[in-house]
Amino acid sequence: MGIDRVRIGVAALGLCGASVSALGQYVQDFDGLLNGYLTGQDGFFIPVAGSLDFSVANYNDAGLFNIPQNPTGGSKCIVGHAFGGFARAERAFDWSASDHWLWAFDVYCVNTTGNPQSNAGSVSVQPFGAAGTPLTRGFINLLYFDTNADPGTDVDVAWTYYRSDGTTDGGFYNPDDARQTWPDGPFSDMRMGRWYRVEMNFAFSTGRIYRMAVRDLSTGSSCDEYFPTVDDDWHIAGGATQTAPNGTPLTAMPTAFRFFTGGGTTGEYGNLLAYDNVAFVPQAGPPEPGWCPSGCPADFNDDGFLDFFDLDAYIACFEGEGCPDGKDADFNGDGFIDFFDADAYLEAFELGCGE
Repeated sequence: MGIDRVRIGVAALGLCGASVSALGQYVQDFDGLLNGYLTGQDGFFIPVAGSLDFSVANYNDAGLFNIPQNPTGGSKCIVGHAFGGFARAERAFDWSASDHWLWAFDVYCVNTTGNPQSNAGSVSVQPFGAAGTPLTRGFINLLYFDTNADPGTDVDVAWTYYRSDGTTDGGFYNPDDARQTWPDGPFSDMRMGRWYRVEMNFAFSTGRIYRMAVRDLSTGSSCDEYFPTVDDDWHIAGGATQTAPNGTPLTAMPTAFRFFTGGGTTGEYGNLLAYDNVAFVPQAGPPEPGWCPSGCPADFNDDGFLDFFDLDAYIACFEGEGCPDGKDADFNGDGFIDFFDADAYLEAFELGCGE
């Protein structure tokens, strides 16, 4: 389920720019909030004393973080900027409203000091506790700077996961670890300064993590999703047996979610994370493949080669002169055909099919 379908559903309800958690889901593009501190708006609060507040900001506002436009965004996003400490924003939410869930958000990450701390930030259900001592049947979706590649430019996406019996090896895990492709797998070595869509599907009753996915929204050059198998044995806290790693029952459900920005050198602004198009949406069951396009997106005529004919085919499609079978000019998949699509295709074409 991509953000275009989420957006259409919200607009049809007449709730664009507002959260819709009253309907058993939370879908928020932040456009309806006021610029300034997030606390006190849409039910958000600071959960830990001494934490820095998140802010609501316009895109491309030089006086307020100057966050570049999200290709799938509206006019605003929320931003957490660490200044010798952590930024946190939390909101109550009824996770018991459904069993199967889509967990999704757009995220932008940079470091403004040149000294990135490994824990860039995260989105999590709450209360969670620690990876080895979880408090509820939950998880943390972590973004961290890749020390195996270039920590000044690369970001990885990871999820906490547990075995079916509730045990864990501790810490955070990238799907590439289990697939033994680290550090060059699909969820690692992503670039700072780009917008990405991060999604996960899971179920509370089975504890199963059914899907993990990341799409590059800024360039359209990469999209990866992975469907953990039974043999992968990836679960949220409590596993299938609803048991904590120490063997005690773990049946409590989370009651909130939290945005977090970590790192930051004392006395300096450090990690900066922006979020948009948040969607926590009930699902009928496990997801089906198909969110990511197959093959190389820049190979627009699908002839197996990347050359001038692909560029020519996309330009003709963009200008309304006809598209190859199964293709359209909405290259970044945001439901609109505009300059951002042409820009995304050109960058994908320049990057080639190797990324």
